[in-house]
Amino acid sequence: SAVVGETYEFTAMYPGFAKDARDEGFDEIADWMATLARAEKTHAGRFKRALDTLRGTTVDANA
Repeated sequence: SAVVGETYEFTAMYPGFAKDARDEGFDEIADWMATLARAEKTHAGRFKRALDTLRGTTVDANA
């Protein structure tokens, strides 16, 4: 699912890219990879909330 893909991107893929870039002396690129990881974490959360809503497993705080 999209949640799984986005979760992989923020937990493994972009952090790995950031580490490799930093290890090779590309600090600015490493910082961008870390920024992308944070964005993917946000995406994963949004997809998860949307999926929960579609499944009817969320609680509406306004109800």
